[in-house]
Amino acid sequence: MWPRERPEDVHVRGFLLCTAILGLLAADSAWAQSGGAAADSAAPAGAAVPAPPLRRALVEVFTSQGCTACPGAEKYLRYQATPSFQERAVILCWHVDYWDPAGWRDVFGSPANTERQRRYRVKFGMEDLVTPQLVVENEIAKWEELTTKVTAESAHPARLRIGGSATYAKGRIAAEISLEKADPTLTLSASAVALPVLTLARAITRCAGGRNNGKTLDEQFIVLEALDPLPLRDLARQTVRTEFDAPRFLPTNELSVAVLVEDGPGVRTIDSALFPVVEAPAAPTEGKPAK
Repeated sequence: MWPRERPEDVHVRGFLLCTAILGLLAADSAWAQSGGAAADSAAPAGAAVPAPPLRRALVEVFTSQGCTACPGAEKYLRYQATPSFQERAVILCWHVDYWDPAGWRDVFGSPANTERQRRYRVKFGMEDLVTPQLVVENEIAKWEELTTKVTAESAHPARLRIGGSATYAKGRIAAEISLEKADPTLTLSASAVALPVLTLARAITRCAGGRNNGKTLDEQFIVLEALDPLPLRDLARQTVRTEFDAPRFLPTNELSVAVLVEDGPGVRTIDSALFPVVEAPAAPTEGKPAK
């Protein structure tokens, strides 16, 4: 594995280098037939009730362009993130900002991302904030356990059916998310929220300073922005809507909107989903019907 790093002590402290490369995940036909986290349409009267979809495991990585151990960890993540793996998981790389004073400002770093990691620090009684840090389904995980944990978590039925869309038009990205109970025993507290997150599939950055000075970083699953959480009620079915300012100079087809349904103290994700951003159809020209 890669050594984890902290700005207060740049000496390596972490765990052993993983010498075994995990095999690629085989496609799980049962998961594929379930349609992942997409919402099912209402069944007609008398029809069999569809089985709940299988969940997508939430994979979070806390990383930084100023951390020398992070490029290796992200390369490993890219290797594991085959198409079948991505069908089973929602992957979010949160770039923290506490490495910025070391000489390079992470172009994707955010105090809000650091705050999310601090919440995990409190939850698990961690001594320090370290990068790279892997969290699977709100539990700190070892890198060599990544595929095993995702396989296990994605075999469980989803507690929510999450459907939705993310549409780009005129510099804005409109997200509409539908939520429906898949588990009839699920009860949400008054603190339940839906957290909308805008992500970028991939970016190449050349560092001109800091501890990765001169290196070209290939990064994926990048969190660009997390909006304020949207309050939820104890729902049988609910639709939430929100909008992002579309980032300039980034291709629309590289953007997606993730939604995390969270509840309870600390960081507790009930279910998550990911929707690619698509461009809205062009409005028909006056006098010329749309094709």
